[in-house]
Amino acid sequence: LCDQTDAQLLLAMPGTSVELAKKMDLALEETEKRIKDLFYKGVVKNAWLFSFLSRKPRQLQWDIKVVLFFFYMCIFPFLLLLLPKINHEIVAVFIGLNIGFLLVWNRGIPEDTGTILQRIARVLITLVVYILADQTLERASQLLFQPVPGVVEFVRYSLTVLLCIWGSTEISIKLNLFKRQSE
Repeated sequence: LCDQTDAQLLLAMPGTSVELAKKMDLALEETEKRIKDLFYKGVVKNAWLFSFLSRKPRQLQWDIKVVLFFFYMCIFPFLLLLLPKINHEIVAVFIGLNIGFLLVWNRGIPEDTGTILQRIARVLITLVVYILADQTLERASQLLFQPVPGVVEFVRYSLTVLLCIWGSTEISIKLNLFKRQSE
């Protein structure tokens, strides 16, 4: 399953690949390759994925504000679908926004600090994520479905906005353009 160096690497964990490379006196590329191999063998967990999936849900004090918040975020958008004259693209965007904001909120709202250049970079990241998500999902839906059904378009609009909100926030945090609020 692993050689002597891999075993020593496992004993040196937890830590980032940079920290482990320094501890083990290995090249960073070799350390990352070994960690990736151990991950695929099932010996090491992906820290980001594991922390996201195993995170304790927020403890809420259920009062009228929280109930109204979850009604607005989770139920109201789907009730809008029942209205005959409402544009379903707008509802799809609304649902994507709500899910994106719920995912960001679940991990902790980032603090809006930083220089003007950091703020510009965050806006540019958001634009790039939006364009990439929209183009990728549009091409995928065209390749998979001919003609593209309305439900697929609805899901595409929702996913594009969700990825724009949540994805750009997470990327900005990883690039230290945002900092999460301490809980």
